[in-house]
Amino acid sequence: MNEDRLKLVEQVGGGYKINRARGPESAGYVFEAGPIRAALIVLIHHGYATASSPVRSVQPDNDEKRHQKKVDLDVAYRYHSIADRARLMCRYSRYVEHARKCTGEDNSGGSIAADEYAGAIIEEILVHGRLRSEDVVTCAMMSIERYLSKDDDDEDNDENDGTAKKESTIEEKEKDDLRNGVVNSFKRLVDGGFLKIVPVLQEPSVNDDENGNISGDKRKFDEENKDFDQELLENENRGDDAKVISLLKQNTSYRRSIPAGSVWCVNVPMFHDSMRASCLGRLVSERYSDKLSSAGHVVTAALKHAAYQEYSPLHTRMLSEEEKQRMDESKGIFTPEDIMRHLPQTVLHELKNRAGGARSNLSQALVSLSGPAYAWPQVVFEVEEARGHPQGGKFEIALRQLVEHLRSRILHKIIYDSHGEIAARICSILEAKGSMESDAVADSTMCPAKDVREILHRLYRARFVDLMNLQQTKQHNPGTAIYLWGITKHRMYETATGNTCAALQNMRLRRQHEMEVGKDWIERAKESTDIDENEHELDKANYNKFCHGLERLDNAILQLDETLMVLRDF
Repeated sequence: MNEDRLKLVEQVGGGYKINRARGPESAGYVFEAGPIRAALIVLIHHGYATASSPVRSVQPDNDEKRHQKKVDLDVAYRYHSIADRARLMCRYSRYVEHARKCTGEDNSGGSIAADEYAGAIIEEILVHGRLRSEDVVTCAMMSIERYLSKDDDDEDNDENDGTAKKESTIEEKEKDDLRNGVVNSFKRLVDGGFLKIVPVLQEPSVNDDENGNISGDKRKFDEENKDFDQELLENENRGDDAKVISLLKQNTSYRRSIPAGSVWCVNVPMFHDSMRASCLGRLVSERYSDKLSSAGHVVTAALKHAAYQEYSPLHTRMLSEEEKQRMDESKGIFTPEDIMRHLPQTVLHELKNRAGGARSNLSQALVSLSGPAYAWPQVVFEVEEARGHPQGGKFEIALRQLVEHLRSRILHKIIYDSHGEIAARICSILEAKGSMESDAVADSTMCPAKDVREILHRLYRARFVDLMNLQQTKQHNPGTAIYLWGITKHRMYETATGNTCAALQNMRLRRQHEMEVGKDWIERAKESTDIDENEHELDKANYNKFCHGLERLDNAILQLDETLMVLRDF
């Protein structure tokens, strides 16, 4: 969020109080609608709130009046908060980096050339929340031009020893190439499903005065004027770059994928599914790379194909309703031919050079992954037998088993780090054998019973294990009762998620505190020149220590957020 919008939200959030009932202005009630509307627009643009038009109810009969609620005609929109969206803010840098890698070109050597244009587009949309097609291209171009100008200035300062600065300008041909590159990356992001069009709200006609003050008159919906989109787009396009508009309208592929005047936002579920594909691919590669070198790449390609099927407009644009319903029924099922386009060039080239061709070798690899040698965790299900199948068989990734295995590893590591090796071993034994008495747990862990009882009570207080009390008599005598220790997996996940969220909040608060402490250093570094900045060695050492501490906090926040993403969003 930029500084102007941040100031606006701070002013509105700190200086006003909103209530359904109107009160005196001296008590903090608002009569001017302008600041409130601006703040709501900011929240809607960034996905922290949604707006919906209330449905006007039909006048019911006298018998049904008491069972239905009338819609207040003073209400133009109803707003709903989305608090869960706020935790994604520290994940924005991960989205930008993932977009740079996913839309990059696959070199012949196997490495991916990062797409800087795609990273700039995702960054600008995340900063603004939502942008029109023309604004996306313009803002991304300005961001890249600032980056290039900064590099040119640094090179000129190095050549001139900082004595003079040479103005750097981008030639018209380079600007045209930059514009074409940004639009191409924009189209790849849209076709890949990483961006989605925001639906337009119906514009109601409201009776406010010139200053935007709320009047006591009733608000009425303009039901007749529904075709205002074209006129609105023409008015908005007047201040846009003519070359950008011409490029979007003249090219047929651009006009189909990127309609002029459409509003775009980041498709967060697509990013999560794509990152899940990469993460599970690394997991399978770590487990089975010694048996099948391309196992991780095959799993990643299959999961990316499933995400592409669900979110890409290219896949669903020309389908009928019957075909869409059939596609939903076979969601996640694929053939070897389907995932070949998502494989890296090196893996695809290796499969093509073997006897039988790429499809046959890929089908054999998928059949191997569905065998008993790859059963922990299960990787692939063979839906239709590959032998004799015209398409090489149909398969499905064991998504639930892979995600469960990954979460179990994270949970084991959390318990190992917080309560020790024996506690992690106890949880693994209880998961495998079920409920057990403390003496049986001690025998299985090969530890003294006294130490095991203490660890079990610590785990019970931390909500990682459960205690079941079985009474043998009606008197409920504690001496004759049987105490069984066990675990509930979903409760353990809830506890681990809560602990991760608490640690993430503490990290954010610590970073805010560090920023307040080092505010003077930051201001001096911004305002001072290269000559008098950190002129003392002690000052320079303290400033470097401060920057290193912030970097460590940022890395810890990213790692905690990645753990939270696996526990909640995968």
